[in-house]
Amino acid sequence: MFAVLLASLCFSDVGPFNIQGRFADLAPEEMEWAIPSDGVQYNLSLTSAQMSSTDSNWTFKRDKATGKIGSSFQYAAGKLDGKVSFENGNADLAGMRLDITGAVETYNTKDKDGNPIKATRLLAIHEDSPILFGDLTDSEKTSAFAIGAKGLAWKPETVKIDVNFQLSGFIFSRALFPEHSHSNLTFDHKGRLLVGSGQQPAIYRVNLDQATLEVVSSTPDAKVIPSVNPMDGTVIYSFMNSHEYHLMSAGGSEKGMLNQIEGVAGMDGSPSYSAYDGKGRLYVMFGNTIAQVNGNQPAFVLKEANGFPFLEYTRFAVSKDGTLFVGSGSNVFRFAEGGKSARKILQGPDWKPGRIHGTEAVAFDDRSNTLWVASNVDNEYAARVDGFDRDGKFLFCLGRGAAKAPDPNTPWPGQCPTPVSIAVSPEGNLYVANSDGGRSVMEFLPIRNIDPAGK
Repeated sequence: MFAVLLASLCFSDVGPFNIQGRFADLAPEEMEWAIPSDGVQYNLSLTSAQMSSTDSNWTFKRDKATGKIGSSFQYAAGKLDGKVSFENGNADLAGMRLDITGAVETYNTKDKDGNPIKATRLLAIHEDSPILFGDLTDSEKTSAFAIGAKGLAWKPETVKIDVNFQLSGFIFSRALFPEHSHSNLTFDHKGRLLVGSGQQPAIYRVNLDQATLEVVSSTPDAKVIPSVNPMDGTVIYSFMNSHEYHLMSAGGSEKGMLNQIEGVAGMDGSPSYSAYDGKGRLYVMFGNTIAQVNGNQPAFVLKEANGFPFLEYTRFAVSKDGTLFVGSGSNVFRFAEGGKSARKILQGPDWKPGRIHGTEAVAFDDRSNTLWVASNVDNEYAARVDGFDRDGKFLFCLGRGAAKAPDPNTPWPGQCPTPVSIAVSPEGNLYVANSDGGRSVMEFLPIRNIDPAGK
């Protein structure tokens, strides 16, 4: 069925399969973006009040990934205009984007004794739009896209202006554990990846260095959905057709159950997803409600947000400070600590960057303040994984695989064909589980702030 679906997508008008170009041109009206916290830094020096046809070729190297940014710029009247393109090496890159992140002016002045010196100051600039290079396969080249920034005024005392650029995104590293499709992922209190198997009645701990699995605990059935208390390592999980949550120690010893209570709001219905915040407070879903529980009783219960009732298959994530992110249908809502002050921060359905189409998985990375949302696949949309800041401002769109439509039989490298779970390591590595066995668990490595030469 998936092959038939992809074949239909190849001939449907749903927008580009790999989203490339100026974010401001691709995104819906008034959609905002944020600057990613990780990336490789580049610099362009402006040395006069007017420059034309200034070309720069920046190299990119990270692990086995290489590439080249080609650029041409003009500067006049405080405005920088240019065009940039990206030429990939032999790695599979995902969600690549280029931003103008800031500028530093060097200028002539005098010290307290009246002696001439040079000093620096930050300039308040505004980039016109990030450039989305998107998902890039081996040796793929992009078109040239227009990029620019305002607020680079040249003053009589100015010596030069250094404009800062950042290349951000991910490297598709590998696909793991084909025998465990449709699994659910989380990290334990020691930063180790856990796999709640979709095929076997067990929770596994992953040795990522050796790409091996170790059983932590057997479970009554498969399709296990675990979460971990960061304070003491307690694991809570539900499973297919369960009627209660099971609790166990980090080593797999049973610690009891959290039972469904018929007629009690927040505790009535089938259990599914759970999460802990940074203080060890537990949040659970029974049916379509989300509750923070204190012992065996709900401290508060959520079943809707601003008139939007939570639908079946609602997903949620909790940040360390107790902020809740709830994905229901093609909307994501943010609640302040205590389940207060609901605000819709994402909506759809739409293929455009900054929008989502369904919420197959929701995860929050406290390290980078990134909200990850996996959109589903259906007759109109190809699946993907998007990153946003905690206010819903756009960061990344990845997992669609290539500039061409997906192959009906074989996903492109880096394509997340059917995402069902997301987890982020303490180092910022992104893991996506799919229901497709060929891509059971996919690993993406963030592009860090390293020297452009890769040193």
